[in-house]
Amino acid sequence: MRARPDSPPPRADHDHPDPPRAGEGETDPPPPGAAHAGRRRAARVLSVLLVAVVAAGWGVLRERDARAAEAHDQATAALAVAAGLLRDARHEGRSALAGSAGRVADNAVRTDLAALLVELPATAPDPDLPRAAATTWALAQSEAATDRAGLISEAASAVRSAQDAWEHDRARDAHAAAVQALTHLADEARAALAASEGRVLDDAVRDVLAAALAEADEALGSPVPEGTAALDAAAATAGERADALAVARADVAAAEEAWQAEQDRLAAERAAAARAQASSSAGTRGTAGTASGGTRPAGGSSGGSTTGTGGGRYDGWLSRWSPGDPVPDGWTVVVETEGGGWGGDEFGNVWELD
Repeated sequence: MRARPDSPPPRADHDHPDPPRAGEGETDPPPPGAAHAGRRRAARVLSVLLVAVVAAGWGVLRERDARAAEAHDQATAALAVAAGLLRDARHEGRSALAGSAGRVADNAVRTDLAALLVELPATAPDPDLPRAAATTWALAQSEAATDRAGLISEAASAVRSAQDAWEHDRARDAHAAAVQALTHLADEARAALAASEGRVLDDAVRDVLAAALAEADEALGSPVPEGTAALDAAAATAGERADALAVARADVAAAEEAWQAEQDRLAAERAAAARAQASSSAGTRGTAGTASGGTRPAGGSSGGSTTGTGGGRYDGWLSRWSPGDPVPDGWTVVVETEGGGWGGDEFGNVWELD
């Protein structure tokens, strides 16, 4: 570049610097209170940060506490459930143990159950334990109580099964004994029914015995039940049928005795009538015999052995004649005495009958 003549020559700034203008190169002084305002802003920021940190920490603590409280509540609830299970199992076990006394074939199952019912796990929390320790304790005890409740239930079930087996065997034996007794009574009743035919005044008692015998035979013909209750019911039925047979058979026996008594009474009446008739005719025949000098022949009867057409046991004057026996044709009982009587023949001979 070429300088024009009218242009002043350039000059170096470092040779002649321009004088500073007013206000140039000087720093404005801070306004009054600016430093205090900065410190206040910093303090506010620091306070906000501190509050945020404290709030965050407090939130963390509250969340942790809430989780701990929830865990404690869950552990306590689980312990309550386990305690209920243990309580129910203990009641079941005690009931099974009491009801099975003397009613099992092997008492070992009852001994095992009894051992599980003592020293049960504790289920009552300790209020003095810290919450964390109480939570841990509750979880451990709920597990222990649940396990023990299961073991007790299994042992109680084993005891009840053993008792059921024992009762079934007892029912089976009782049923067999009842059937055997009924069979024996039915055989006796059947024989009594046959023997009493025509030997009772009224066949109604024999009809009752026949009906009881039919029911007994029906019960005896039934198949043997399977279950315990069915066996007990069948044994009870057999016992009822046996009682009915016993009563009906006793009634038939009483009826037979009444019939026999009536036969004896009729025989006695017939004998009395015969004696009366003999007494009335003996006087006349005895007088006639005495007048003719007829006497009892020694050592035998006149005419020897005489047998009439009437029934009875008689084969001559040496035969033992019993009161009530029929008198043979041609013979008359005059006076009947204890164990014998006076006999006579058609010719007027009279002698003592042995």
